Amino acid sequence: MDRTVLCIDGGGTKTAGLVADVHGALHTLTPAEGCNPQDRLGWQNALGSLFDQAPGIDFAVIGMPGFGEVPKHDTEAVNFIKTKISADHLIINDVELAFRGAFPDRNGVLVLAGTGSMAIGQAGGDIRRSGGWGHWLGDEGSAFWIGQQALSRAAAELDGRTPHVGFAAKLADALDAPNHPFGLLDWAMQDGSSRARIASVARTVDDLSLSGDVTARSILGAAACHLTALAQSVLHTSQPWAHAGSVFQSTHITDAMTQSLGPAKPPATSALVGGVLHAATLAGWDTSPAWTDKVMSQGTHL
Repeated sequence: MDRTVLCIDGGGTKTAGLVADVHGALHTLTPAEGCNPQDRLGWQNALGSLFDQAPGIDFAVIGMPGFGEVPKHDTEAVNFIKTKISADHLIINDVELAFRGAFPDRNGVLVLAGTGSMAIGQAGGDIRRSGGWGHWLGDEGSAFWIGQQALSRAAAELDGRTPHVGFAAKLADALDAPNHPFGLLDWAMQDGSSRARIASVARTVDDLSLSGDVTARSILGAAACHLTALAQSVLHTSQPWAHAGSVFQSTHITDAMTQSLGPAKPPATSALVGGVLHAATLAGWDTSPAWTDKVMSQGTHL
């Protein structure tokens, strides 16, 4: 069997994996649910299912959500991973993993906004980060934050605390919420009010924004301001910036941030591809330009 390396990109909503062999061929693993030890019960099952699909590897790079933030959770992750893999491995924060893929030269700032939000950058020294405090303390501009803001504004409108503008009805209809006075609460609680469920509302908010809804546009505008502030807190003059994560599917947000920060630079490659490249280097493989180019070219189609 060919020698292989593994990268796992864990997140709050999804855990993905990629294997590369010595010939530069890539194999995508079947993804699992999120694996954040800070808020996901059963995170070990999600993470473990990726390791089970990639036996006998030479080296693994694992991007864990929240890694390096809460020592207790770090210890749990380190100990669990040791039970699943005997090969040498590196565990880093999932946002650092994405940064390595976006800026292989380490010169730039990556703004990541999926379920949570964070900016990370480097300019010839230590990696700097801003945000990533979780939805209890922050995550402003994230998909969760957008979803929570939308549901909160809808609730205020239903109560009469804010003017009736029709946003609550449009949101409830788009989410197919149960048809009763507390239908939005009913909808939100159907999955235990998980972060992923609330974060999924962000896509609906963007759809309503595209249809011209003023409240939805206001929420996305505020999200863009928060994400811009994250970038500016770690951005050096003239440094490029890039973005990653589901929130940036919204042209409203990317357009607003471009006005403040200038055009975003496309990431050099994905977190997963950057991760297998790094794993191969750490494994001591001969990562020739031809091998690297082959991996990079395949990565554009993943």
